[in-house]
Amino acid sequence: MLNKRIEFLGLLILVVSLTVTMAGCDMEDPPADQEPVTYTLTLMVEGEGQIYLNDEKVDIENDSKEVDAEEGVHDIKAVPGDNWKFKEWEGDVADTESAETTVTMDSDREVTAVFEKESLTITNIEEIPDKAVEFGTEFEDIDLPEDVEVTLDDNSTTNLDVNWLEGDYDGETAHTYAIVGELELTDDIINPDNLYPTVQVTVQEEDITLYTVSVDYDDGKGTVTGDGDFEEGEEVELTATAKEDYQFVEWTGYVESTDNTITFDMPAEDVELTAVFEEYHSPITEHELILIGENISSTPNPGYIESGIEVTITVMSPEGKQVATFIVNNSNKIEELIAVPANQYIFTITENTTIEVTYEDIPSDGLRTGMHLYGSDGVYLGKLTTNEFHIDSVFNEFGTYGSSYSQTSIWNQYGPYGSPYSDLSAFNDFANNPPEMYYKGSFVGYVTTNIYLPYSLHPLDLYSFLEYNGF
Repeated sequence: MLNKRIEFLGLLILVVSLTVTMAGCDMEDPPADQEPVTYTLTLMVEGEGQIYLNDEKVDIENDSKEVDAEEGVHDIKAVPGDNWKFKEWEGDVADTESAETTVTMDSDREVTAVFEKESLTITNIEEIPDKAVEFGTEFEDIDLPEDVEVTLDDNSTTNLDVNWLEGDYDGETAHTYAIVGELELTDDIINPDNLYPTVQVTVQEEDITLYTVSVDYDDGKGTVTGDGDFEEGEEVELTATAKEDYQFVEWTGYVESTDNTITFDMPAEDVELTAVFEEYHSPITEHELILIGENISSTPNPGYIESGIEVTITVMSPEGKQVATFIVNNSNKIEELIAVPANQYIFTITENTTIEVTYEDIPSDGLRTGMHLYGSDGVYLGKLTTNEFHIDSVFNEFGTYGSSYSQTSIWNQYGPYGSPYSDLSAFNDFANNPPEMYYKGSFVGYVTTNIYLPYSLHPLDLYSFLEYNGF
């Protein structure tokens, strides 16, 4: 075991000695009389710029220059010209994307510095004077500039070609149009703000001859529209309108017609016409009014009455009687009788009219045809009908059974049949004896806000219930 350790130590000492010896050999300087090794470095420029080799400018003619460079690593730098920027190196350099890098000369080398022109931004476009063209001028005939001067962000100016856009230009319509152009950009100019040249082009009015249409008329009797100035061949439309109590008679002059509205094509001369109006006398039409039956009268009195007059028929039922039928020209209008101040029927007479009324005894039990409302104490509270003009309707606000002041109305909040406290009331939520509905003498249900009574109908739903069932 000890022998092996001694052998290992001896080997280690030998290796260290050899290492030191070899290191000493590398550190020796070359002989002083030995010439340095040089190689040819060809430098080229693409674009505009300079190359510096070891901080010394290299004068490059015709974009190429050969220089002698000693063996080893050399600094190399690319400097762009005005409005140019460094893009890249082509060839054997340490970093092709850095303007400052190194080149190792261990053989002949070729290196190219590539520059590209910086883009200039358009900041302003010259103002182009307004133009005026004659009516009918085509767009391509407008004298628009082929190029415009633009200002760049380095304060320099240049001219760029422009393509003018027709847009909505119409040479047949007199108007001022804003004509817009598109710039033709070069490779080194950009337009990020999308600036564009504009010019105002005005199409002048057409030189035309106008002729006048004049109308003579009495403006106290009527009016005329449509007169004025027109081109030859233009359609003219005149309308005469009579004022109240007058009527249009005729046109005289250039056109003769009895039509209120006339049309014609304008000739190449002035036109004069007259619109004639006169006072209107409407014929009087009368209709005969005939009344049949007792206790029936009219205002105005029966007989011949002027057409369009409002007529009021009044019917006064004899004691113990009620109206059975109310026939107007063979049609029963009993449901249209109004209860104030008595049974009344109002209409406008437009034809010969015959009115006949008949009566019937009021049944002793008070029941009538249709549906009716009674208090639980037997008091009659009105007819259940949506005809608010019927004398007995619970919806006739002027009648005995529909008024908010009547003691026999369910709409009187202070009366026995409308109070929130009366046991006979339709509006007492706890009433046990509210008003009762009868149809042809048979009990139908209660009119009450007491939802716990069977066959109950809320008084505010009464109208829609009757309307739905045709009463």
